[in-house]
Amino acid sequence: SNFYQWLEKNWKKLAEKGLYFIGDSAYAIKSFLVTPFDNAVHGTPEDNYNFFHSSSRISVECAFGEIDLRWGILWSTLRFSLAHNVNVIDACMRLHNFIVDWR
Repeated sequence: SNFYQWLEKNWKKLAEKGLYFIGDSAYAIKSFLVTPFDNAVHGTPEDNYNFFHSSSRISVECAFGEIDLRWGILWSTLRFSLAHNVNVIDACMRLHNFIVDWR
């Protein structure tokens, strides 16, 4: 996709800001994507990392679930330009955060 190609070219800009994408172990390791360690032994730093990685993924997945249910435009594939898709998603997330802050 265009987004994936953009990430491949621009991941260093994200990393310089401390920004990465989190994914599960089904994803291949990429410079912009952090995944859990396979077969981490309990009590090791890798196991601790996996715990916090999983906690982060759960929080993100719950937020995405709320956002998806709330905004009907996300119920199907966005078929706009990459720039317009970014604006739509940004607006949905900002409105979601506004609603959450005012609950």
